[in-house]
Amino acid sequence: MHNSTGTAARTGGVLEARPVSRLPYGMTGQEAVFERAPALASALFGKVYVSVVIVSEGAVWRNIDPDGLLIRGTPFADPVTASGQAMWWEDAAADPVLSQSNLVASAPFVRFAAAAPIQLPGGEVQGALAVAGLEPRPLDPLLMANLERLAAMIADECDRARTAQALQAQEAEARRNRVIQGVFAKAAPRLPGPAAPGRCGRDRIR
Repeated sequence: MHNSTGTAARTGGVLEARPVSRLPYGMTGQEAVFERAPALASALFGKVYVSVVIVSEGAVWRNIDPDGLLIRGTPFADPVTASGQAMWWEDAAADPVLSQSNLVASAPFVRFAAAAPIQLPGGEVQGALAVAGLEPRPLDPLLMANLERLAAMIADECDRARTAQALQAQEAEARRNRVIQGVFAKAAPRLPGPAAPGRCGRDRIR
């Protein structure tokens, strides 16, 4: 479902900012998709701000502000990561919650915004790919679908990194178990083996 109005994350009607996070699954932010997807979004939408928002344990990472020094809050990504639904705001200034965001109420005075969820194969929403412009823009289903495809590209990279990390953890656990087994094998007392059958019994019968 594409929501043409959307609802921003809020507490008591005030937009919230979440703490800054590192990327999950051992990702560094240097992966090619974090440059390719925003570049393609810019080519599709024209003059827009593009932001990749990755959510991990309640905190966020943004490709355009990884250290959280410049931008407060993720008002366009939050409702998408919460609902798992792509959203399109024709005019953010008309939204009762988004209009309170610093990005809308002050420079750069964002008017249009859209965001698509970065959803992993298991259904977990890892973040959102968001675009924002300075002029209102009516819903364009084709552009919205393309934004979702770009978000799926990022989701594929997150899933690959998650799988690789899980495999590394399994291999590390297997190595640990082998070491433990080796230590116990060396420490265990060596019991004498079964005695070879003697001939004394047969000799006495004779």
